[in-house]
Amino acid sequence: MNIKKLSLEQKIADTFQRKYCVLVGSGTSGLTLLFQALQLSSNQRPLFPSTSCLVAYSAAMYAGTTPEFSDISLSDFTMDLTKLEEALQNNRQIKYIVPTHLYGHIYDVETIQSIANKYSVQVIEDAAQSMGASYKGKPCGSFGLASILSFGHTKVLEAGHGGAVLTDDLVLYNEICKLEKKLQENFLKGSHFSVNDMQENYRKEYYESIRNQTAWNKNSTENLLNIQTNYKDCFVMPYQPTYSEKIALLLDSLSDKTALRLENAQLYKDLLSRDDIDLAQIHEGSTSWRFTFRMDSNKRDSLLAYLRSKNIHCSSWYPYYPRLFEGNEIHLNSLILEKEVVNLWVDGTYSKEQIKDICTHVNEWDFHACS
Repeated sequence: MNIKKLSLEQKIADTFQRKYCVLVGSGTSGLTLLFQALQLSSNQRPLFPSTSCLVAYSAAMYAGTTPEFSDISLSDFTMDLTKLEEALQNNRQIKYIVPTHLYGHIYDVETIQSIANKYSVQVIEDAAQSMGASYKGKPCGSFGLASILSFGHTKVLEAGHGGAVLTDDLVLYNEICKLEKKLQENFLKGSHFSVNDMQENYRKEYYESIRNQTAWNKNSTENLLNIQTNYKDCFVMPYQPTYSEKIALLLDSLSDKTALRLENAQLYKDLLSRDDIDLAQIHEGSTSWRFTFRMDSNKRDSLLAYLRSKNIHCSSWYPYYPRLFEGNEIHLNSLILEKEVVNLWVDGTYSKEQIKDICTHVNEWDFHACS
């Protein structure tokens, strides 16, 4: 099968009910080019949820502006609507809201759009973790001025490379195309490097820098920001057409992959019986990037260590990244989530029988015996 870039872009646009699609090297690259196409100045700020992936925030830096933040809700981990409106009232530099369907949980699309309209700002949908989800019958990826998809590491459709910018605005589409073409030209003129090697080196340095999350200080925050700057080329890169066939095949399997994730998430929900687990209250139509719950911070790290001792994949994403950027207020719910969140795998890494075993381990785990 020979998939041309333009035909794949049309396929993606059709899948997510958009008029236009630009394939880019990564979701971060797409968000960076989008900010550049919108010509954000240093005093025109995008507003993000205070819990999200760091490279989304990095895109603002790469585009020459500074991210602003609004707290999340502890009920579903998406943007807190009251805090969002307060942020827009208090900071007129905010020109764009970038809400995230975090962990595949759908944010309140209509209310956020209504708040954006009230304050004359635009919405950019971060759908990197929510491919396969829908809101009132429309797919995530179809909302706001533009949407960002990712086919990168750990995503719902993981091709190892690539992202997309989706929009219904022809002028914006043409500007992003120009920027992506320029990125391609600059890449061909510049020194060549192995993207995979660079990404692997980035992950090593990144994980090393956040391993001791309780010891954040000026040096550790500066170090992590420096890593984002030093590895810009492995995030803001042109699209590589050699991935087109793989992405096309993954798109064909989207409904099956979504169904598997939801089945596995439901299995966790049905079988986990501990009364110290706090499950999210997610909207209908959400997907599952991971099965995510909260546990009291006094127990959470002990549970993660116990599961890892059983060779069970688990994580505590995401750290509270707003601490990296000076001048931001404290977002209490995100700080709580940083210390309490647990993520378990739903992507097919484990069979249904293995998930049952994982649930047994969690249910039988004795915090006092392990502490």
